[in-house]
Amino acid sequence: LVGLDDKGFVVTGEDALRHPSYAEHREGCDYQPLLLETTRPDIFATGDVRCGSTKRVASAVGDGALVVRSMHSALERRLAAAQ
Repeated sequence: LVGLDDKGFVVTGEDALRHPSYAEHREGCDYQPLLLETTRPDIFATGDVRCGSTKRVASAVGDGALVVRSMHSALERRLAAAQ
């Protein structure tokens, strides 16, 4: 459902942008992914499943906090598009 790297981890942000499935997953989408956003619009990945994560609890907590902010941005984007 989302782009994975060669080890099976979910790609996010810039890695998602370069992933082969990016164009297919984002057909009709006119914005680049946020930092922890996957190849699918408004789908985020944090913690151990994410490519490039440090596989530590503290990092996963930080990822979670960042995703909350990113989700607010994604919701604002959807509201603006609906108006």
